[in-house]
Amino acid sequence: MFIGAQVSLYPMTTDFVGVILSGLSALDPYRNDLRIETDDISTLMVGAPGPLFDAIRDLFAGVAKGPDHVAMHVTLSRG
Repeated sequence: MFIGAQVSLYPMTTDFVGVILSGLSALDPYRNDLRIETDDISTLMVGAPGPLFDAIRDLFAGVAKGPDHVAMHVTLSRG
């Protein structure tokens, strides 16, 4: 079973672009297991639930390491 996740990050900092781009490197280990497409607003990930939820966790953990507040919005879909 595959599911999809549309993920948007909202770092509360003037360097929001840098925070998002550096955070996306946390997805590199999952690129063989997931279809990952990033546009100007969000990142779409599609794949099996295990690696998908791990990738979401690692993405948020990567950007949350910084000193600034960050919010993440995730929409999950099946079918």
